Amino acid sequence: VANAGLSDSFLFIPPFLLDPNDSNRLWTGGRRLWRSDNGATSWLPASTLLPSGRVSALAVAPGMSDRVIAGTSDGAIHYTTAARSSGGNTVWSSTRPRAGFVSSLTFHPEDPGIAWATYAGFGGAHVWSSNDGGRSWTSMDGAGEGALPDIPVHSLVVDPTRPTRLFIGTDLGVFVSLDGGMSWSVETSGFPNAVTESLSIGRGPEGVSLFAFTHG
Repeated sequence: VANAGLSDSFLFIPPFLLDPNDSNRLWTGGRRLWRSDNGATSWLPASTLLPSGRVSALAVAPGMSDRVIAGTSDGAIHYTTAARSSGGNTVWSSTRPRAGFVSSLTFHPEDPGIAWATYAGFGGAHVWSSNDGGRSWTSMDGAGEGALPDIPVHSLVVDPTRPTRLFIGTDLGVFVSLDGGMSWSVETSGFPNAVTESLSIGRGPEGVSLFAFTHG
């Protein structure tokens, strides 16, 4: 059991994230942020109690471990540029692009100032982007024929070989954008219209591969 020091009220499925820059550092959160610097042997509080909601999504910037963003179940996104030294008395700055459940947060693979957030709910914009490390956000649901339908979005990944190509997992399967989120189209290679809760992308023996995990 790797929960020494943890004492909090978590979501039923709380986020759990490995720092891509340091395999000994992990993050999770409930009513506050928590950090382990020793491979989950023990945990330390990394923020004060959040004003509302509980942590639902986390992201650490590639190449910049001090830049962390955390989304919550009530739509807020908290951010810091001093994550490795934050403690139980540290107040993280926050913004709230919209009400709702922040389902995922993703940093650009090469630019730590660019990030995306997704919201799992109906009504309002479902995909948001930030160009300043999480301080401000712009909706990226597209328009006209390239607009997303009003469905929950659960996950977003970036093609590391072409960062303007984004994939999202939704209640109706996988959608793709070739222009950084300005327009979207449904994946038509035979993938079913299934609730897609998580996406993962990485390099393998045959090149870059996309993996989609569906409900059930």
